[in-house]
Amino acid sequence: MELSERSTAVTSADVVEALGRVLESRPFARSPRARGFLAYVVTETLAGRSDRLSERTVARRALERGADFDGRDDASVRVQATRVRKHLDAYYAGAGAADPVRIELSPGSYVPVFRAAAPGREAVVVPGVVIAMLTSSGEEPASAFARSMSESLVQQLAAYPHIRVVGPVDAPADARRAAEAAAVTTVLTGHVAVRDGCLVLAVRLHDGSTSEVTWSDDQSVDVSVLAGFEVEQQWARQIAARVGDPSGAVIRQQLAAEHPAPTGLELAARLAFYSYLDAGTLESVEAATAALDAALASGRRTAQLLAMRAAIANTTSVLGDDTREAELSLAESLSREALVRDGGNAHAHLTLSYPLLQRGQVELAVELIETAAELAPYQPFYLSVSGMALIACGEWRRGSSLIREAFRLNPGLSGQTHGWLAFAHLAEGNYERALAEASLLPSEGDYLWGPLFRSMALSGLGYHDQALVEAERAREIRPDVMDDPGAHLSGAFHLDDEERERLVALVPRPHARVPEQRAAARGPTRAARG
Repeated sequence: MELSERSTAVTSADVVEALGRVLESRPFARSPRARGFLAYVVTETLAGRSDRLSERTVARRALERGADFDGRDDASVRVQATRVRKHLDAYYAGAGAADPVRIELSPGSYVPVFRAAAPGREAVVVPGVVIAMLTSSGEEPASAFARSMSESLVQQLAAYPHIRVVGPVDAPADARRAAEAAAVTTVLTGHVAVRDGCLVLAVRLHDGSTSEVTWSDDQSVDVSVLAGFEVEQQWARQIAARVGDPSGAVIRQQLAAEHPAPTGLELAARLAFYSYLDAGTLESVEAATAALDAALASGRRTAQLLAMRAAIANTTSVLGDDTREAELSLAESLSREALVRDGGNAHAHLTLSYPLLQRGQVELAVELIETAAELAPYQPFYLSVSGMALIACGEWRRGSSLIREAFRLNPGLSGQTHGWLAFAHLAEGNYERALAEASLLPSEGDYLWGPLFRSMALSGLGYHDQALVEAERAREIRPDVMDDPGAHLSGAFHLDDEERERLVALVPRPHARVPEQRAAARGPTRAARG
């Protein structure tokens, strides 16, 4: 029998042989229920009864649940399916990497798919991480915490759509081989120890090909304060944020590594977008636009790529008046298509909010932004972009709080994020804080907000001569903006007439009288909007 509906190169005999190898592998050898589950769904599919593989039939015949089984109250089948998927991933990332036939179980389905490996295909290295099971030493709860923390790291990192996650692999010594097999860039190892009543965690991120340590983190806590899983979850979220975020260690390692140029259009588009996030230059915008357009034109219209392209369109909408409306319309169209494909895509909610904001639908824009923050509550990229979008909507305090939470989770966020915090403080009239944030923005290059916001903060503080120096630097970058700063600020932020007038008064002019300028700038704020 040839399984032509799944792969013209795979026969029933091929699948039976592949199943035997999988069931004898380490991940399944130690899990009898996973073995039984996989054997049942595979053999039922080979027998032509895949249409009968429901949660109820799997529960009764593979997991020996009673006739009164009710999936609404008993999640055992879904839990076991997740475990089987994890075991399959671990096997094919390690010992089964060269298997000619693979058995896959897609999320949300109990019907396995059988695929023939493409012969001679060169693996493309993608951003990703193999998680080695954490080692331990000392007294309990060291070993228990190590096992639990390993699983928590997998769970937290799996929520990041930007990277591939494999593991946990049983031994650190096997992790590099697993990284090569899975064609991912990095390996995460760690050790848990209990010494003198203190639990200590040390994690290290290694280059998958050289084993060089590219990132590390250490945490400790008194054993007496351990209760439940609070510490474990907190540490796992923080490590995942600093490793898996688009501004995190895995993506940065991929961008810095001397890999050959990616051959896949989707991977090339994603990496170009990450480079744009990191650099923020006009050249990076153009490169990301070209790469994303090529991927989308080839038919790879995933929610992730659509949202990335919408984000670029939103960016380019502020670069020129001639294309502004066309770019906003493109961003809205792409965002809506992404949400049709994946209604839970946080990035698409964010990219849709900006065109709506520009068209005066502020309440709807805020609702979309808050939804995005709820969908990704521990992911710095989405939190920071949500914060920036809320600041653009005039929600200064709420937006600032999300950005600060993003920085708490991952201090390695792009420094340009400080521009949004600087503006929020300018809007509230807190010029000391605005100057502090603006001082962290680039002083060189073509980044306008650094000198512009520094000039406004210095003006608000009464340092007119210094403000003029920064204003002249801003004029060198964008003379059109300095000729009409109000138009630029109103284009980027939702401002009423009073706020616009007050902020424009902060932009220094040669020979302006500082006391009058400061008096206008110190007008009432809308801090309550946060």
